[in-house]
Amino acid sequence: MMRQQMNLVDSDTTQAFPTSAAHSYEGDRGATTARGPANRITGLAGHFWTAGSGLFSRVRELPYSAPFRCAVPSVRFGRIQLSGILCDQPESDTLVLVLHGAGGHARSPCCAAAAEAAASANLSSLRLSMRGADGSGEDIYHGGLTSDIQAALGTAQLARYRGVVLLGYSMGGHTALMAAIEQIDPRITAVAAISAPLNLGEINDFLDARERRLYRHYLWSRYDRNYAALEARQRAPTPLARLRKAQSGRERDSLTIVPRFGFADANEYYHRASVVTHIQKLAIRALLVQSQNDPIVPLQGLRSVLEHAPSCLTVRWLDTGGHVSFPPNLNLGQQAPLGLEHQVIRWLSKS
Repeated sequence: MMRQQMNLVDSDTTQAFPTSAAHSYEGDRGATTARGPANRITGLAGHFWTAGSGLFSRVRELPYSAPFRCAVPSVRFGRIQLSGILCDQPESDTLVLVLHGAGGHARSPCCAAAAEAAASANLSSLRLSMRGADGSGEDIYHGGLTSDIQAALGTAQLARYRGVVLLGYSMGGHTALMAAIEQIDPRITAVAAISAPLNLGEINDFLDARERRLYRHYLWSRYDRNYAALEARQRAPTPLARLRKAQSGRERDSLTIVPRFGFADANEYYHRASVVTHIQKLAIRALLVQSQNDPIVPLQGLRSVLEHAPSCLTVRWLDTGGHVSFPPNLNLGQQAPLGLEHQVIRWLSKS
């Protein structure tokens, strides 16, 4: 199939885009169809599940986990080193590539839960830290940057896998969808995005609201910690002291992502790197799991995007949980153990 070539979001890479289709919703036990804004009680429940997710998280490293290393060619830095955690199942020819959210990394609890669920399904997994997310100071990344995934999948270490499925959380879900849209590897057969924003500009403006300042502070503080390592290596496009004076997410992106990746301004970044711009080009099986009580992702804008999405995208609207955090007995109607990761891994592994 001929692919339209397009130079997008990373000055070091060239991206590819497939053709489009038409969209439909699919219902499941434990899921609901789209509805009006959540009431105050369910809204508080969304905050509880989001802020209290650590109460239900446990990180148990799998005994056969191994460090993963690879590099991305870069015009600016020569080679950008990436890290991750590979859990190889010798009998498995399918790899689950797991992506963390903003402020996260390969060892985040949700990523560990995904790896554990993959192992229980006899599938291999790679939890990949996007560039700089591991605190190495190698570089910064953004929500539309897929070259890190492409570089990892292109290594000899992962060449034996015949099939690849992507599972991303929050911003990592957005990046996973972009990787599927761009068809960065022909082995990718399915993708799942958990609590993913589809419009980078909208999510930034939404988080700038006063009532979400605690979430904003949490994300910015984690980003600044990694950015300090970048500055220590003299790779920061803007001094950290200046970045900390920024009053909005849009201003922070203008000081970091825009100059690093050569965008004209934040608006160009949001337009070119957002799933919303390219969603009609999605052509493989995709799953979006979203709580209607999510306090971080603006649901009204999300629903308007999904009205025009292709039919290969399945949407699960849940009336429980919050942002990337759901009850341990969650049932998406899959013949698998209860719980988000087990249910999603089962959906991904269907032929």
